[in-house]
Amino acid sequence: MQLILTKQVAGLGAPGDLVEVKEGYARNFLLPRKLAITGTASAQKQAETIKAVEAQRSARAKARAEELKAKLASVSSVSVPARAGTTGKLFGSVTPAQVAAAISNAAGAQVAADDVQLAAHQIRSLGQYEIEVDLGAGLVSKVKIDITAAA
Repeated sequence: MQLILTKQVAGLGAPGDLVEVKEGYARNFLLPRKLAITGTASAQKQAETIKAVEAQRSARAKARAEELKAKLASVSSVSVPARAGTTGKLFGSVTPAQVAAAISNAAGAQVAADDVQLAAHQIRSLGQYEIEVDLGAGLVSKVKIDITAAA
């Protein structure tokens, strides 16, 4: 059965793509979830519109990501205050939300906590770390953070 995707489907295609799938998959999964429409002639025109809108959305997202990357590049280091003992070991660990708030304040641009990549680091002591921020549209920016003792 030929369908035109209206949304991104993992392993199948992008919005506006004409795909050939089995009837059961189309009838039980794609069509009820409004992930696809049947591949008629009028739907072909709709697919072209979907692709154009998706291209515009992608271009806007890439432009925003480039702008955010430029703002983050202008920041040399971001200070993140955390409660620590006399030996420099933190009480707990630094969370992505704390890092995102500090980066947002320093760069003057909104950074979501989900975009901060701290999985490689369990920050549990004072010092400098280099973390990655996922900007979307395939762009990643590295930011140096300085974990300091809170007063």
